[in-house]
Formats: sequence, structure tokens, C-alpha cells
Amino acid sequence: MAESHPVRVETEPRRVKVTAGGSIVADSSGVLMLYEATYPRVRYFPRRDVDMTKLCRSPHKTVYPLQGRGVPLRY
Repeated sequence: MAESHPVRVETEPRRVKVTAGGSIVADSSGVLMLYEATYPRVRYFPRRDVDMTKLCRSPHKTVYPLQGRGVPLRY
């Protein structure tokens, strides 16, 4: 990875819980933190720790300069 676009992934040392509307959406001790260049940090939750029934697919698409358009991150 070029020095001009550094990427770092670390394990979040604490348990992270996400709630919405009074319901728990995610609860995990296995969260990964992505630090990329000057972008805000991003938390990635293991799918097994997310209640997928509380989520819906978004029509929003992203462009990632190192992967291309609409390519999902897989773990």
C-alpha cells in the first residue's frame, strides 16, 4: 500500500453494542477497526453478531479507489 494512502486494521479491545429504536442491532467483542488515510475510522462487525433482520438493503452505492464500484468487503 502506498504511503500516501495508509490502511491499518486493528481489533477493537472493547465490546461494542449498537442499538436503534430501543432494540439491540449488534453486540460484539470481535469488532475490527479500519483506519484509512484521512477518512474517519470505520467499525466492522462480524455478521454473526448482527441481527440482520433489523437491517434492510440500501440503494446507496459506494466507490472505493482500491477495489472499484460497489464491491462489498468480505471477511
